[in-house]
Amino acid sequence: MNRIKYILFSAGLAWLTIIIPNSEAVAAAGGAYGVRGGYDFGAEQAVIGFQSELGKFIELARFAPSADYGFGNDSTTFAFNGDIRIFFSPPGASATLYGGVGPTFYVTDSDRSDADSKIGLTFSGGIKFGAGKGRNYNFEGRFGVDTMPDFRFLFGIYF
Repeated sequence: MNRIKYILFSAGLAWLTIIIPNSEAVAAAGGAYGVRGGYDFGAEQAVIGFQSELGKFIELARFAPSADYGFGNDSTTFAFNGDIRIFFSPPGASATLYGGVGPTFYVTDSDRSDADSKIGLTFSGGIKFGAGKGRNYNFEGRFGVDTMPDFRFLFGIYF
């Protein structure tokens, strides 16, 4: 169990060491990175994590990897998401709506049983809006298919 936690922590740390030093390159390509937190209603856990949006690969879409750590209810969870997001900006609006879909690698480690890992599909939707000084906030809902978390609601800040 602890070995899986160390592996996942190391993977998250590696991800941060790639994103943060290259933040100027990410920003130049129209991307961003940040932190987020929220609640997993299915597992009844608080969730914290990291999020990013990397450069466009078609006009409206971006690759948006993220990693979340859930705690509480006598268990911990780790979710690594590889979303593709489509953005919709209504004319004259200061906020942007988005929807996404992507694979999720999900690990559950409970005090009552051994660690369990799964790969599945997650849908997401949210709103992103400016906060001044080049920062953006977002509210996001994540909906899991089959064995993935049922519903997570997250609030994030992009730097």
